Amino acid sequence: MPRPALHLAVEIDGDGAHPAAWRRAAHSPGELLTPRRLARVAAVAENSGFTLVTLDDSILPPGPASGPVGRIGAVERAAFVAASTNVLGVAPVVATTYAEPFHISSQLASLDHVSAGRAGWVVGVEEDPAAARAWGRPVVEGADALAREARDGLRVVRDLWDSWEDDAVIRSVATSRYLDRSRLHAIDFTGETYSVKGPSIVPRPPQGRPVVLARPGLVPAGLADVALVGGATPAEASTPWLKRGAETGPP
Repeated sequence: MPRPALHLAVEIDGDGAHPAAWRRAAHSPGELLTPRRLARVAAVAENSGFTLVTLDDSILPPGPASGPVGRIGAVERAAFVAASTNVLGVAPVVATTYAEPFHISSQLASLDHVSAGRAGWVVGVEEDPAAARAWGRPVVEGADALAREARDGLRVVRDLWDSWEDDAVIRSVATSRYLDRSRLHAIDFTGETYSVKGPSIVPRPPQGRPVVLARPGLVPAGLADVALVGGATPAEASTPWLKRGAETGPP
């Protein structure tokens, strides 16, 4: 059997994983948040053969006090990267913990339209109680509660993407009809902490459903397209996942 194709992805948030990486960067610190630098890094990734770039995000400032204390929103940066590249996949981190899934769905569907079908989504969580204070929401505590919000949020987002049929948009000048309302569907979701009626306000994304990346165990098997695992070596990264996969199946 032929080997599966190797797809490379790279995180392009900030200047590197080390908190002090910005101090050793080739550019001046003032360029860290500029669109010129972001476009340059994305172009290097695309021209080097990478399939995907991800962009980290949180409502809280990134890194320790000695590092950069601000960032531009991941979805906004992803839209800029999409407009300045041609084939590169773009996947921002968007947390489900306190954000409304209706808004997440609209943001990512819009990104998929802007990128002509190159959008992805890294499902994130907000574990710091300070995030709840920033949102003005009750604190979501514990792994089970965080997983519940991720699971429900992802299901709502996927259902909202599906709430427009592929041919719902007509754009008929002759009949003065822009869309066929019979091809829009309410999702009528009711979960433990919220309910969503739907349908989406954004037409179905070009991909139908943008690619979803998530940690194993955060969302049920079958809801994510790509499992995010970690480790210092390929064996270290794959062994825990293989053990989990034997019990739960692939995501």
